[in-house]
Amino acid sequence: MDEPLARVEVRQPHDLGACVTARVVGEVDLSNVQHVESVLLGAVHELPTGDGPAMFVIDLSPTTYLDSAALRSIENVSRACADRALSLRLVAPDGSFAARILAISGLDTQISVVPSADPVPSADPVPSDDPAPRVNPAASDDAER
Repeated sequence: MDEPLARVEVRQPHDLGACVTARVVGEVDLSNVQHVESVLLGAVHELPTGDGPAMFVIDLSPTTYLDSAALRSIENVSRACADRALSLRLVAPDGSFAARILAISGLDTQISVVPSADPVPSADPVPSDDPAPRVNPAASDDAER
């Protein structure tokens, strides 16, 4: 039996505050995009709204190929997330095929793309015990000129 070109691994959270992650492993093209999209949309539609997870993450780190049908599928999942008031985040490591194709297509300007599945730091800076502000010496030199 032949191995499928791609598989989707959906990880459900154990607590309601966590995000749900779907890893897409392999190649996604016209031959298998319907199956991949069906699994992704199924995961989105199973997510509770309101008190449940507020974010759906598609991890494209192990994805080796995406064609235009796959990009349309990501757009469809994005719309389904928006309809359910869920945030969508794509994981595509810098320099990866997925990151390059998302940039070329412009999807990286429409959907949040991060280079790692690790938690993203909050926008609020963490207080430091060091009261002295950090100054970039190069920036100071430019300011004096």
